[in-house]
Amino acid sequence: MSKIIKIILVILLASSLISCKKEKNTIDKPVVYTSFYPVYSLAKSVVGDTVDLRMFMPKNQDPHLWEPTPKKIKELSKADLLIINGANLEHWSDAISKTLPNLDILNLASGVNLISYKGAAAIGDFQYMVMGNFGKETYSFDFGHTHEDNMRIAFLYCDREYSNKELIKIGRKLMEDTGEDIPQKHLINVVDKKVYKLEMGHEHGEIYYKLPKKGKWILFSDRVSTDLLSYKMLDLDGNDLNLKVLRDTSTTNEDKITYDPHSWMSIRNAKRYVNDIEYKMSQLYPENKNIYRKNASKTLRELTALDYKYRDLFKNTKRKEFIVSHFAFAYLAKDFDLIQYPLQGLTSTDSPSIKKLIKVIEDSKARHINTIFYEYGMPKNGADIIAEEIGADLKGLISMEYINKDIENQVGKDYIDMIEYNLKTIYDSLR
Repeated sequence: MSKIIKIILVILLASSLISCKKEKNTIDKPVVYTSFYPVYSLAKSVVGDTVDLRMFMPKNQDPHLWEPTPKKIKELSKADLLIINGANLEHWSDAISKTLPNLDILNLASGVNLISYKGAAAIGDFQYMVMGNFGKETYSFDFGHTHEDNMRIAFLYCDREYSNKELIKIGRKLMEDTGEDIPQKHLINVVDKKVYKLEMGHEHGEIYYKLPKKGKWILFSDRVSTDLLSYKMLDLDGNDLNLKVLRDTSTTNEDKITYDPHSWMSIRNAKRYVNDIEYKMSQLYPENKNIYRKNASKTLRELTALDYKYRDLFKNTKRKEFIVSHFAFAYLAKDFDLIQYPLQGLTSTDSPSIKKLIKVIEDSKARHINTIFYEYGMPKNGADIIAEEIGADLKGLISMEYINKDIENQVGKDYIDMIEYNLKTIYDSLR
């Protein structure tokens, strides 16, 4: 055997021993996966180095769009636990459960109050049906904050008693019509069985209506009032109408509730996440129970201090509303009695329409808004246009859906750093 071959064999043997040593060290620790960055960061604050903690999604990818590869699923099959946010963020999680039925999955959002939203019913369907006695005076639809553009309605005069089955049949037939466009502040002289497409205000709006005759009327609507889309039916004194709800779900089997998936953006939800992670890890690895309790307590103290600090600060701000490109901050806003006005929908891929941009520019000027926010590290998606038009500052907020080096270098590498950055940045804009 030549001297060169001997040297190569020695090198290969040494490499093999080093490789085996590394594999053994990895095997010594249980493998736990977290779905994406904020879940990883909160879990890391609890588990420390007691497990081999990994992220399933690359941290520089949009979780609304990312799909796991067969290779990633194979890697995940070796894990003891997968921790996900839930609330429909990880759209692939159901498929993972079927592919890896023995994988233990901790769904963090299942333990918190989620913001829910029912989208509009399809053409030829409706979600809301109410009945009431109306006079010939003027009434109004009063819209709260919404990121939707319109709502379709139709009125039916009750010239006789209808069964529920008859009303559903009539309503579905009526709602096949796309409806007449009705702008804000307009008065509708209602025509029986006619469909109207009501324009809804970005932050607030009203549309008025008068019925042609007194008596009992049925209202059909393609939308139910929810947290993310609220409306009321009022008299001109601002009092709620005494209406009987006959239906508040779709008439088909396709009715689905969509949850705002950004539940990790609430400090109070994050505290629940930490508690649930500690409990689960202590069950799986009781030998580390004291470590998990100590680490979780430290994280909870820091989150609580941050919560109380900004709860007091935001109480003293005159304005409570902020405009941001991505609908990712509703939970944060809810924690501190703020109002988020988003330019996009629930995912970060939507682009605002020209109509919406014009409306936001007008509202921003009227309210003397001095800062427009975009999602840090992502395209501005109209936020820059609004800021330039009204002479406002343009600043980034961090949704934590993906993380790049710039965010880590400028803000920090853990959940608390990024939440505090968001709170301080919003507070500074409202002072």
